[in-house]
Amino acid sequence: MLEQIFDPRYRIELNKEIVQRAGAEHVVLFDDVEHVVPDSQKGALLGLAGYQRMLFDGAAFSAVAPTTVLLRAPFHPVELAIAQTIRQKLGAKNQLRVLLVFGEKLVDQTNMSISEWPNLATKFMETAGGNPESFFSIFQNHREEIFQGRKSLLLPMQTQGCHHHFFVDDQLAVLLSDAEPFNDKNWSADQFLSHGLGHYIVPGQDIPEAGGNQAGFAEAVLRAIDNFPEQFPGMLPYAKLEKDGVSGIASLDPIEYPIIYDPRVNWDQRMGDLLRVMRERGVDGSVDGRVEQYRPPERDELGAKEITIGGFQVGDTLFPTSFGRMLLQGPIFKGMLHLSSIENMGLNGSTAKVGDILYSFGRVLPDTGYHFGYVAVDLIPLSDIRVNDYNFRRGGRSAGETLKWVLGGDWYDYEYLIPVTDHQQQVLEIPQRLYDRGVVPYSTSLLFFPEQGKLKIKVLIPMTLLRVPRDSLHETAKKLIMDAVAGV
Repeated sequence: MLEQIFDPRYRIELNKEIVQRAGAEHVVLFDDVEHVVPDSQKGALLGLAGYQRMLFDGAAFSAVAPTTVLLRAPFHPVELAIAQTIRQKLGAKNQLRVLLVFGEKLVDQTNMSISEWPNLATKFMETAGGNPESFFSIFQNHREEIFQGRKSLLLPMQTQGCHHHFFVDDQLAVLLSDAEPFNDKNWSADQFLSHGLGHYIVPGQDIPEAGGNQAGFAEAVLRAIDNFPEQFPGMLPYAKLEKDGVSGIASLDPIEYPIIYDPRVNWDQRMGDLLRVMRERGVDGSVDGRVEQYRPPERDELGAKEITIGGFQVGDTLFPTSFGRMLLQGPIFKGMLHLSSIENMGLNGSTAKVGDILYSFGRVLPDTGYHFGYVAVDLIPLSDIRVNDYNFRRGGRSAGETLKWVLGGDWYDYEYLIPVTDHQQQVLEIPQRLYDRGVVPYSTSLLFFPEQGKLKIKVLIPMTLLRVPRDSLHETAKKLIMDAVAGV
């Protein structure tokens, strides 16, 4: 079951099954990241409108149905050309539209040439870059042009209650299951425990929010850490200052912050360290946190071994769609390897156990109300392999996932920050420079949104360009990017 994810025929048939189950004639993809990230974390992720990673997935869907990708910031023509390559590889005959909301109009970017790019990019930087419109307003203002009278399957980054509420009376809109309840990890863990999946789930407890009282929340976190070994004998604690959202921003690795976890250290010193981390990460104690079992991963030349598995739930079956080896710096996600062999990702002979986990989750999810939509689980491949974390959104893995099964080969999904120098020229030139060196840039719309004087570059690098020892992978990728963008 697991190895078939590398077979393009499997993915085409799965996409066909998704569209048919929805009874849809048309697919619409959009990345509304602001509905997934808690308000408290948005300050650490500036330029949310630029986080658009669904184009390659949309190109693949166009092999089975007419597809529209909605944008709030432009893609560089190089990224659009890669989407057309995906369509050609799959023999896609259905229409793919890439529609950019610009002012009061929808601009068709689908076949934009490189000669047209400077004019659009410059105008966007001058007029629209800092105030993107919400997707609900976009659908309200452009519904007829988007749907064109067709029953349409809507694929936001994560389908939530707000989507079901907005489209409740729209006869042309088909939605995935509401994933929002699963953002409450205490609720979802209780659901899985009550359905007999306790042996697959990392145990833990929630820390109630403190109404923005940082000191009060910090004290509750420390007490939960200190009480954890008594509540869960034989287990060590791992604190997440916010249980939802982007976990790396709010997670406290015990190796990185030993003083916070050490009850022998003076309480005031521990409180001081924790409050400092909370301030640095913009955590104010206004949302629930969580303390759960710490499962130190095995390490190899790439660092800590953590695997993420993407999938799609259809009825009572969870179909796997991707395996990725996460690369972490402390708790912060730094990239992902999409490899041809599942075992090479570090599963240590646990393939059969992983298959059991996916099968069991697939059977249980409909009983929790989730029967149609994205699923991702994170695993630490230890002897008693368990689900370390989970979410129910498309996420950033989808770009590499699609490129892997369509084009084949091994890929390194990598991101790098460069200083803003000549911002306009960087927006115009960087993606082409990367592509000319054999690197696939994606989410190129991020270039419009500097973060603290830096630009985020997201790329997929074929491993054929990185023929180095695996412990040199990060530095080699970094040098490749730096050489490509030098002088811009």
